Amino acid sequence: MCRLIMCSVCRALLPCCAVAGNYADFIAFKSEQKAATDPDSSVSKQWYTNYEKMSYSALMFYGYVFVLGLVLYFALRWFKSEIKLANVWCIYGYSLTIFIPMAFICILPIGWVRWLTVGIATFMSGLFIVSNLKQTIYEAAPARALLLLGIMLAIHTGVGLALRLYFFHYSGVKEVSSG
Repeated sequence: MCRLIMCSVCRALLPCCAVAGNYADFIAFKSEQKAATDPDSSVSKQWYTNYEKMSYSALMFYGYVFVLGLVLYFALRWFKSEIKLANVWCIYGYSLTIFIPMAFICILPIGWVRWLTVGIATFMSGLFIVSNLKQTIYEAAPARALLLLGIMLAIHTGVGLALRLYFFHYSGVKEVSSG
Protein backbone atom coordinates (compact mmCIF):
# COMPACT_ATOMS: atom_id res chain seq x y z
CA MET A 1 0.00 0.00 0.00
CA CYS A 2 2.80 2.39 0.93
CA ARG A 3 4.53 1.89 -2.43
CA LEU A 4 1.34 2.65 -4.33
CA ILE A 5 0.78 5.92 -2.49
CA MET A 6 4.45 6.89 -2.84
CA CYS A 7 4.25 6.34 -6.61
CA SER A 8 0.99 8.30 -6.69
CA VAL A 9 2.73 11.28 -5.07
CA CYS A 10 5.44 11.18 -7.74
CA ARG A 11 2.85 10.75 -10.51
CA ALA A 12 0.83 13.70 -9.20
CA LEU A 13 3.91 15.87 -8.81
CA LEU A 14 5.01 15.43 -12.43
CA PRO A 15 2.11 17.23 -14.11
CA CYS A 16 1.73 19.67 -11.21
CA CYS A 17 5.24 21.06 -11.63
CA ALA A 18 5.19 20.87 -15.43
CA VAL A 19 1.77 22.51 -15.83
CA ALA A 20 2.32 25.09 -13.09
CA GLY A 21 5.73 25.95 -14.53
CA ASN A 22 4.30 26.34 -18.02
CA TYR A 23 1.36 28.40 -16.78
CA ALA A 24 3.67 30.69 -14.80
CA ASP A 25 5.81 31.00 -17.92
CA PHE A 26 2.71 31.95 -19.93
CA ILE A 27 1.74 34.62 -17.38
CA ALA A 28 5.26 36.03 -17.52
CA PHE A 29 5.14 35.99 -21.35
CA LYS A 30 1.83 37.87 -21.39
CA SER A 31 3.04 40.46 -18.91
CA GLU A 32 6.19 40.93 -20.99
CA GLN A 33 4.04 41.49 -24.09
CA LYS A 34 1.93 44.09 -22.30
CA ALA A 35 5.04 45.89 -21.10
CA ALA A 36 6.53 46.05 -24.61
CA THR A 37 7.46 49.62 -25.46
CA ASP A 38 7.04 49.31 -29.22
CA PRO A 39 3.31 48.96 -29.99
CA ASP A 40 3.91 49.34 -33.74
CA SER A 41 6.17 46.32 -33.97
CA SER A 42 5.09 43.99 -36.75
CA VAL A 43 6.93 41.06 -35.19
CA SER A 44 4.73 39.27 -32.70
CA LYS A 45 6.15 36.66 -30.42
CA GLN A 46 4.45 33.33 -29.96
CA TRP A 47 4.44 31.42 -26.69
CA TYR A 48 4.87 27.65 -26.77
CA THR A 49 4.36 25.07 -24.08
CA ASN A 50 7.60 23.53 -22.89
CA TYR A 51 6.86 19.80 -22.92
CA GLU A 52 10.39 19.05 -21.77
CA LYS A 53 9.35 20.13 -18.28
CA MET A 54 7.27 16.95 -18.00
CA SER A 55 10.24 14.76 -18.95
CA TYR A 56 12.63 16.59 -16.66
CA SER A 57 10.21 16.45 -13.76
CA ALA A 58 9.85 12.67 -14.24
CA LEU A 59 13.61 12.29 -14.33
CA MET A 60 14.10 14.52 -11.31
CA PHE A 61 11.40 13.16 -9.01
CA TYR A 62 11.57 9.47 -9.85
CA GLY A 63 15.36 9.67 -9.92
CA TYR A 64 15.39 11.42 -6.57
CA VAL A 65 13.09 8.91 -4.90
CA PHE A 66 14.36 5.69 -6.45
CA VAL A 67 18.06 6.33 -7.12
CA LEU A 68 18.82 8.34 -3.99
CA GLY A 69 16.65 5.99 -1.94
CA LEU A 70 18.58 3.03 -3.32
CA VAL A 71 21.93 4.66 -2.57
CA LEU A 72 20.86 5.47 0.99
CA TYR A 73 19.50 1.96 1.45
CA PHE A 74 22.79 0.37 0.39
CA ALA A 75 24.77 2.81 2.54
CA LEU A 76 22.66 1.90 5.57
CA ARG A 77 22.90 -1.81 4.77
CA TRP A 78 26.69 -1.43 4.59
CA PHE A 79 26.50 -0.09 8.14
CA LYS A 80 24.42 -3.18 9.08
CA SER A 81 21.02 -1.48 9.29
CA GLU A 82 17.88 -3.60 9.04
CA ILE A 83 15.84 -0.96 7.18
CA LYS A 84 13.80 -2.13 4.21
CA LEU A 85 14.20 -0.57 0.78
CA ALA A 86 10.45 -0.02 0.53
CA ASN A 87 10.54 2.04 3.73
CA VAL A 88 13.26 4.31 2.36
CA TRP A 89 11.38 4.78 -0.92
CA CYS A 90 8.14 5.51 0.94
CA ILE A 91 9.79 8.13 3.15
CA TYR A 92 11.36 9.87 0.17
CA GLY A 93 8.13 9.62 -1.85
CA TYR A 94 5.97 11.00 0.94
CA SER A 95 8.43 13.82 1.54
CA LEU A 96 7.63 15.21 -1.91
CA THR A 97 3.94 15.74 -1.08
CA ILE A 98 4.52 19.32 0.11
CA PHE A 99 5.84 20.24 -3.34
CA ILE A 100 2.39 19.80 -4.93
CA PRO A 101 0.80 22.93 -3.38
CA MET A 102 4.17 24.70 -3.71
CA ALA A 103 3.99 24.30 -7.48
CA PHE A 104 0.69 26.16 -7.66
CA ILE A 105 1.80 28.94 -5.32
CA CYS A 106 4.89 29.42 -7.49
CA ILE A 107 2.66 30.42 -10.40
CA LEU A 108 2.59 33.89 -8.85
CA PRO A 109 5.10 36.11 -10.69
CA ILE A 110 6.59 37.46 -7.47
CA GLY A 111 10.19 36.35 -7.06
CA TRP A 112 10.46 36.54 -3.29
CA VAL A 113 7.19 34.59 -2.86
CA ARG A 114 8.57 31.84 -5.09
CA TRP A 115 11.85 31.67 -3.17
CA LEU A 116 10.04 31.68 0.17
CA THR A 117 7.57 28.99 -0.92
CA VAL A 118 10.26 26.72 -2.32
CA GLY A 119 12.40 27.29 0.77
CA ILE A 120 9.59 26.43 3.17
CA ALA A 121 8.57 23.36 1.14
CA THR A 122 12.16 22.15 0.93
CA PHE A 123 12.69 22.69 4.66
CA MET A 124 9.48 20.87 5.62
CA SER A 125 10.23 18.02 3.26
CA GLY A 126 13.80 17.70 4.52
CA LEU A 127 12.57 17.79 8.10
CA PHE A 128 10.21 14.92 7.29
CA ILE A 129 13.04 12.84 5.83
CA VAL A 130 15.42 13.52 8.72
CA SER A 131 12.82 12.92 11.42
CA ASN A 132 11.90 9.57 9.88
CA LEU A 133 15.42 8.31 9.17
CA LYS A 134 17.41 9.89 12.00
CA GLN A 135 17.02 7.06 14.50
CA THR A 136 17.82 4.39 11.90
CA ILE A 137 20.93 6.26 10.77
CA TYR A 138 22.16 6.85 14.33
CA GLU A 139 21.63 3.17 15.20
CA ALA A 140 23.43 1.94 12.08
CA ALA A 141 26.32 4.41 11.94
CA PRO A 142 26.60 6.56 15.06
CA ALA A 143 30.04 7.90 14.11
CA ARG A 144 28.95 8.81 10.57
CA ALA A 145 25.35 9.82 11.25
CA LEU A 146 25.89 13.57 11.02
CA LEU A 147 27.81 13.17 7.77
CA LEU A 148 25.07 11.03 6.22
CA LEU A 149 22.33 13.41 7.38
CA GLY A 150 24.30 16.39 6.06
CA ILE A 151 24.75 14.76 2.66
CA MET A 152 21.05 13.88 2.53
CA LEU A 153 20.04 17.44 3.39
CA ALA A 154 22.49 18.92 0.88
CA ILE A 155 21.09 16.75 -1.93
CA HIS A 156 17.55 17.60 -0.82
CA THR A 157 18.36 21.31 -0.87
CA GLY A 158 19.73 20.81 -4.38
CA VAL A 159 16.39 19.33 -5.44
CA GLY A 160 14.59 22.38 -4.03
CA LEU A 161 16.95 24.72 -5.89
CA ALA A 162 16.52 22.73 -9.09
CA LEU A 163 12.76 23.05 -8.75
CA ARG A 164 12.93 26.80 -8.34
CA LEU A 165 15.56 27.43 -10.99
CA TYR A 166 14.23 25.09 -13.67
CA PHE A 167 10.46 25.19 -13.30
CA PHE A 168 9.92 28.69 -11.91
CA HIS A 169 12.69 30.89 -13.28
CA TYR A 170 12.30 32.81 -16.50
CA SER A 171 15.22 34.24 -18.37
CA GLY A 172 14.44 37.48 -20.12
CA VAL A 173 11.30 38.04 -18.06
CA LYS A 174 11.39 40.27 -15.04
CA GLU A 175 9.76 39.00 -11.92
CA VAL A 176 8.14 41.36 -9.47
CA SER A 177 10.78 41.77 -6.81
CA SER A 178 8.82 43.60 -4.15
CA GLY A 179 5.17 43.89 -3.12
